[in-house]
Amino acid sequence: MVGRLNGLVTRMACEAEHHILHIRCPPHQMDVIVKDGAEMLYDGKWSKQVWSMSVYLRSQANLITRMNVKCPKRPTVGSIWACCSTSSSSIAAPLIQHMMANASDKRPLDQWWVIAYAIAPAIEEINKTFVMSQSRSLFIAQQKSLIQMLIDILVAMFGIVHADNADDDGDEFETFEQWHIERAELILYVKDQGSFPKSCYERLDAPTQKEFMSQLARYAMFIVIGLNNICAKCDENNEPLEQDAPPVMPN
Repeated sequence: MVGRLNGLVTRMACEAEHHILHIRCPPHQMDVIVKDGAEMLYDGKWSKQVWSMSVYLRSQANLITRMNVKCPKRPTVGSIWACCSTSSSSIAAPLIQHMMANASDKRPLDQWWVIAYAIAPAIEEINKTFVMSQSRSLFIAQQKSLIQMLIDILVAMFGIVHADNADDDGDEFETFEQWHIERAELILYVKDQGSFPKSCYERLDAPTQKEFMSQLARYAMFIVIGLNNICAKCDENNEPLEQDAPPVMPN
């Protein structure tokens, strides 16, 4: 992969007199997309809360011993996935009880928990694909097929439809670029995540519920659009190459 700022390969590309084919590995692109998606949620406030909460919880030695769970050290996609995947009732309930008793000012609000539960299944599927796509035995074309399978899973999970295939009613759909999600389907999806996120969602007032639906829908559609645009062959700005690379002999 050729960067844009510095490094040996970048300097070699600047001096080369022939065309350089830029390759950007799909797993790395997936990682960037998920990070950017997390930063979209509430203008970065959600991911900042993930970091703040992980910093606090890592300092709670007794809690770590009692629960046998430790927050990851760095605010990466892995840490976001860990926070989401550990938001099951068996783990969320002790965390809430501990924070209410010892640090009520650090306890996440209801909308934070609803978002965590809502995106956890998506992050889990993304993580599976991320691991499989790093197999040394895979070709780039096979990585693309894994990503397409992931897209199909996320589209079905959130009920995402293309604008051309949806009854365009602004009062019933959340829209992002050319994609729509029906609000009623999204509400059912959230409530299907369990009694805890359902009760958190129902405690939100109407404007906050509406904002939550917009944030979740935009997140889901942003991830799908980003995954759909992944291309190993890139231009000098690491954007997907518009034309296929010329055919070459293996050697």
